[in-house]
Amino acid sequence: MYSWLLKFVAAFLLGVAVNLYYPQYMTWMCLAGALFLTAEGLRQILKIEWARKVLSEIKSEIGMAALASAGTLLAAAIVALYVWIIWSALLPLRIEPPLEQWAFKESHLFTQERKVYIATEITKFRQYLGTVGFDTGNEMPPIEVISAENPTGSYAATFGGPVYYDSLKLKANQLDNAVAITSAYSSYYFIKILMEPVFRLPDQGVCTWGGGSKHNQFSAFTFELYFNWSFWGKRTEDANLPSVLAFWEMRGRFGKESTDRLVAFTAKAFIDNTCGDKSADWEQYFYERVRIADQIVDSESSKLPAIKEILGRFGIQPK
Repeated sequence: MYSWLLKFVAAFLLGVAVNLYYPQYMTWMCLAGALFLTAEGLRQILKIEWARKVLSEIKSEIGMAALASAGTLLAAAIVALYVWIIWSALLPLRIEPPLEQWAFKESHLFTQERKVYIATEITKFRQYLGTVGFDTGNEMPPIEVISAENPTGSYAATFGGPVYYDSLKLKANQLDNAVAITSAYSSYYFIKILMEPVFRLPDQGVCTWGGGSKHNQFSAFTFELYFNWSFWGKRTEDANLPSVLAFWEMRGRFGKESTDRLVAFTAKAFIDNTCGDKSADWEQYFYERVRIADQIVDSESSKLPAIKEILGRFGIQPK
């Protein structure tokens, strides 16, 4: 009894010492501690008479070799379980790009703790966008603080120029608000990817400037809202845009994964058709992009009738 207690206290004190002086090894300390406590617990159990009797009966039935193999597999499974738990729960998220490459404009509000928090929340959102097929690149625009009363938007974006000319704007009263942080980045990201080709392609002589701008800018609001809502699993802004409300209802009916992919390919269909025919009105053009996306993600477009019905209820009536 006392021996077990002394070992536990010694392990605890060792963990405290490692955390104080060698915090970079704390994760491995947690893994070692978990394995030690498990092994010690099993050893204590095997001291009990009924446990030894059960083990002896199993050995007599299956043989020592089989018992040893089963024990090895059990030990490997326990180690794998602990590694998975520590990896998913204890290891800090790897910020991408590395924090030292993030450009936070000078402000006393940008403490080191806040920088890590903001970078972590945006990294999570960028990783989420990556899972549905978007390329968020390996650069971040400079991040600045604006006053809570500032009427300007959440970003300043150039199209065709370096990212460091852009700016992600966070209101001073929302620096600790993860939803507001990802919302600002979502606004910046989708206006950037949808409007960048509008400026780049005419410069390359692919199409005229006016032909590429129609519909792309308006559609950015749909995608920035939907993906921030889907990331958080709730409507994070009080918006009544019919297109995003229709997508949100589809998410409730078809599921998150399926609808995320549908909406992602709808966004790509807008980008791909930057220089295409924009003579159709917004509703018809939007429906055509959704239909193209559905052909990509859904076998035989089996959901298309339901999609048309949902769009129609929100005033988007394809011809």
